[in-house]
Amino acid sequence: MNERMADLLSEHPNFSWAQRLSALEAVFLDVSDLQQGWSSRAALRVALEKVSASLARDLKTLQEEGDFLFPARRQENFQLLTVENVDTLRRWGASGVCPSLVALCAYACDNFEITRPDLVYPLLTAAVLGEVENNQTYHSNMHYRKVLMQIMRLCSVHNDIYEGTIRAFDEGQRALLLIAACVHDLGHDGNGNMIKGVFFKSRMERLSFEFSRPFLERAGLADAGELEKLAVMLLCTDVTPLNSPMNPVNQMKSAYRFHFLGDDRKVDSLNLEKDLRVLQKDKKLTMMSLILHEADVATSAGLGYEMTQYETALYRKEVCDDEARPHHIVDFLNNICQRSMLSEAAQKLYAANLARTLILAEEAVKNGDEPFPAPEHSDFILGITKKNPGQSKAIN
Repeated sequence: MNERMADLLSEHPNFSWAQRLSALEAVFLDVSDLQQGWSSRAALRVALEKVSASLARDLKTLQEEGDFLFPARRQENFQLLTVENVDTLRRWGASGVCPSLVALCAYACDNFEITRPDLVYPLLTAAVLGEVENNQTYHSNMHYRKVLMQIMRLCSVHNDIYEGTIRAFDEGQRALLLIAACVHDLGHDGNGNMIKGVFFKSRMERLSFEFSRPFLERAGLADAGELEKLAVMLLCTDVTPLNSPMNPVNQMKSAYRFHFLGDDRKVDSLNLEKDLRVLQKDKKLTMMSLILHEADVATSAGLGYEMTQYETALYRKEVCDDEARPHHIVDFLNNICQRSMLSEAAQKLYAANLARTLILAEEAVKNGDEPFPAPEHSDFILGITKKNPGQSKAIN
């Protein structure tokens, strides 16, 4: 860590978000350890300048419209808040002024009471990294923002459920979850972990960690244990190879069932690979890894059928430039989501929508498996909501 950042970690408590963001230039001055041409000094500077220019506007937007991101404090059923979530995403997409990751993180810090400089600066750094332009159709900067928003919603509900217990996420754990959301697909090239027919285990997840690590260290996240936790969390977003019990997501879910769903009565230990073996002992890290994974898939699985169609169309366009059809949704919900959400927070927020989406997709397969419209012509973008039996019912 350079001297400038060391000084910032003892900052005056009344620093504004604009002042903190301005100070981050010290983190990005040295780009000698940028890996594999992921970015450049120019791209980093553009990202920093862009989020700085929009910060005041973005924070104002969030203060006026962002309350849906903290569902636990709203005395409404979660289904209504999910509708608000989708409508807000549509409106932000149409206007082209979706708040940046930096603004979202600042807003989260204010609401989650994250105040320690050694957490705030790495978080802002991760947010700037996540705003370095990525124009992939699905794994874009907008995807990072969507995942960050769902992390905020999940943390809000999780800590409401477990308030006053050791399962609640503390300040450092909340910050690490937000950091992970910002960088979980950093530098994604659209190829996933299969290159020209050859499988490279957790290729993108490992690269995302290596791309972000030197910057996070310079910003104050230098504890080896915390960096290891971040690396494990990022690995636990890897769902490849599909349907394998040994892919990282399935290993992490086994650890969750072991710690929280009584599977420890069936076996004494888990057959986890070396990189994930820490989950055998670390219950909280297992929970955090699950929450990150569920946030990663939530927009595609748990916000409603129209949203799932849109996300599926984006994904298919990125990976194979092919039409998205209902059977792709069925495959995704069966093979990656296993038809359910595991955490209590995700069950409250997404389970009903996931179940309904699966049934509607299965019915659409039976009715001809017709392709969905292109993303720009989707019902989500056009604001069309097809009423289905029970759709307007309150779901608690």
